Amino acid sequence: MWKTALAVFALSTLAMSNVAMSQEGRIHIFESRYGIGERMMPVGAIVAARCEGRYRCEFPVRNEFFGRDPAFGIVKEVVVHWTCGAARNRSAFPENSEARLSC
Repeated sequence: MWKTALAVFALSTLAMSNVAMSQEGRIHIFESRYGIGERMMPVGAIVAARCEGRYRCEFPVRNEFFGRDPAFGIVKEVVVHWTCGAARNRSAFPENSEARLSC
């Protein structure tokens, strides 16, 4: 019985370490906002849908991509807080550009 329990523990530990290793060096989005100053709106789910778990990603910094214009007539930016492995990053990209994240 203890051999079976030990084998199950070893397999589950191996599986967990493989999951951790597979996420090492991949993008994880933990916050993203689009707009300017007081007119920033959360867009983390939109950015994560494009980038989460990838080695690199690109997306357009445009009102249409984020679903609305939070500050009509003013140039905006997207600010992305993300990690690649243990490295924490903050990247900002101006409106009408292409955002590029890469591990």
